[in-house]
Amino acid sequence: MFVCRFGVRDVVRLSVLVATGMLSVLACDSFVKAQGQADAALLSKLRETQDGWRRSLEENRRLKQIAGFDESTPLTEIEAERKRLVTRFADPQGVPEDQVNLRMLLGFVAAKAEDLSKRNAAMQADAEQSVALSKASAERRSQMAAATGAKEEKLRNDIAALNQKYAEDRTEWNKRAESLAQKLAETQRQYADLAEKHAKEIAALQAALQRSAEAKGGALNGPVKRTLPIRKWTDMTGQFSVQAEIVGVENNVVTLQRTDGKRIQIPIANLSAADREYISSLKELPGAAIQSSKE
Repeated sequence: MFVCRFGVRDVVRLSVLVATGMLSVLACDSFVKAQGQADAALLSKLRETQDGWRRSLEENRRLKQIAGFDESTPLTEIEAERKRLVTRFADPQGVPEDQVNLRMLLGFVAAKAEDLSKRNAAMQADAEQSVALSKASAERRSQMAAATGAKEEKLRNDIAALNQKYAEDRTEWNKRAESLAQKLAETQRQYADLAEKHAKEIAALQAALQRSAEAKGGALNGPVKRTLPIRKWTDMTGQFSVQAEIVGVENNVVTLQRTDGKRIQIPIANLSAADREYISSLKELPGAAIQSSKE
């Protein structure tokens, strides 16, 4: 009669060692922890994966104790024991038929081992995908940071260039404003000198006219006999001129008769210096050339 040498302790140890196949996943735990901080979008999924691994680690420790292994037993020793027992129980058909419970347990262990292997592969794929996504996210953030930095640098350079241009323009306009202010002051001074000179000339002309009127008995305050020549009269600016003869002076206004016979009146103050001197010289007219308009 065939005597089965498979003890219950051996079967339990085989189950524990099959379950400890999950220990190969734990090596990724610290790496995934570090990578999980790189991308907030993947943090939740990574935490969930880590929690599953921690629960598996606790379960493995518990099963190791049940199987009689120390917590400090090296993984290589546990893996060697697992392979030995898997080889020993590789053929459940070799178990005697009267050991029905043992056959069922071995079938369960084989199914559990296959399921754990699939879960291990899936979790490994998830971990690799998470790491790849984390790296891709880090690269995108790096590219976005570089692009943003380049745009900010360009904006800073543009602002600096505009500020420099504004400072240069402001300096140039300040120089122009200063130059214009100096020119304006010089022009105002020239106008003041000209106005003073003009006032003196008007005063001298009025005094000469007054003396001429007193000497001639009011001869310069009335019409002029047509004994004076036709001459060119101009104003102070030199923009107005007319060919005419003087026919009278009254209230500092000279009356001129043009060649077409039309008479015009011009204030003496608006005439050129040469015309004012000419009027002043009329105090010595031959034959009482200027007479009163009341005659």
